Amino acid sequence: MYRVLIADDELRDRNIIKILLERSYAGQFQFLEAENGQQALELLNRERAQLLILDINMPGLSGIDVLHGLKGMPYVIILTAYDNFEYTREALRCGVRDYLLKPPLREEFYRAVDHFLEDCERVQENLTLQIQSREVFTRDLARQLMYFGDTKKIRGLLDVLDITGQYALCGLLHIDLEADQGCVLDEAEEL
Repeated sequence: MYRVLIADDELRDRNIIKILLERSYAGQFQFLEAENGQQALELLNRERAQLLILDINMPGLSGIDVLHGLKGMPYVIILTAYDNFEYTREALRCGVRDYLLKPPLREEFYRAVDHFLEDCERVQENLTLQIQSREVFTRDLARQLMYFGDTKKIRGLLDVLDITGQYALCGLLHIDLEADQGCVLDEAEEL
């Protein structure tokens, strides 16, 4: 489930966005709401949101001000009534992924949300590949350590696995000579 912050000073617009998301992406989103820029920033600093649907013109802090005040950048879709090139350009400079005009065409809105979901999938796939690669490198390091491997290769594997300083100084492994070689590799990998 993804957490989405809908930041818009119009309650009607926030409700429409929630209805559109629930209708096509039932159960995939948990909703947070802000009726102005200050509330949006406070919520984003307190709660982690993966998606921010942001209006530009709000009382107090504008949507652009919110973008400048963010510490971490969620996936941002601007949804505004203002067709102003300066707003669009500044929003894109801040890392906004989509800029839609109100009222959005449903297809256009859903396409922007689909882009967010596709981006999340790519991030998850990359994370899975990184974890799998780390497991392969860890097993190779265990083999190198067990069988008195090449010092340069061991140092390279330690660097790739980001094992530095005192963690890379020494390891002691007691091996039962009658144990299965697979168990020994598992023990060394765990160490």
